[in-house]
Amino acid sequence: MSKAKIDLGLLASANEAYEKDLPEDKLQRIIALASRMEAQDAAMKLAEDELAAAKAAYMKTERETLPDLMNELELPSITLPSGAVVKVAADATAKIPEKHHAAAMKWLNDNKFGGLIKTFVKVSFGKGERDKAVDAVKLMAENGLKPELGEGVHHSTLKSFVKEQINEGKPLPMDIFGVHTFNKATIKKK
Repeated sequence: MSKAKIDLGLLASANEAYEKDLPEDKLQRIIALASRMEAQDAAMKLAEDELAAAKAAYMKTERETLPDLMNELELPSITLPSGAVVKVAADATAKIPEKHHAAAMKWLNDNKFGGLIKTFVKVSFGKGERDKAVDAVKLMAENGLKPELGEGVHHSTLKSFVKEQINEGKPLPMDIFGVHTFNKATIKKK
């Protein structure tokens, strides 16, 4: 990992100064802005790396270094000069691995913890099969079940549809679909 540090305030100031220092020639301005975009991309990647490293260091301090030292000194808690109180307590995280899902459910049921299990029904219908979905919901309701019918359009499908409508000059209620139009520059690296 790089040891470089990002000064976000300096970066913002540099961006403002950069706007004022763009070349007059439009072709040179394009080149300068593309270079700026490359530098911004590198700055974002560096910031993401720094954030990941900071989170890892925090977790190590939170879950290992500080609790180990406090336990060694037999301190269940300590008040800092700032007035903050640091305590060490047992904690846990849990996520059932997919390969053990069936066994975990069986264990919960066998050990009278089945009430923890939330049962849901999910059925996927294809595009244009809304009527079948509505019929299925009605059938379940007639049998005493309380199904919920959810509807949506996948984000990439909606994006493609909107772009197609705009490119073909067809009317589209932009606000209903939350459409925001813009120009986008991309740089592909070799």
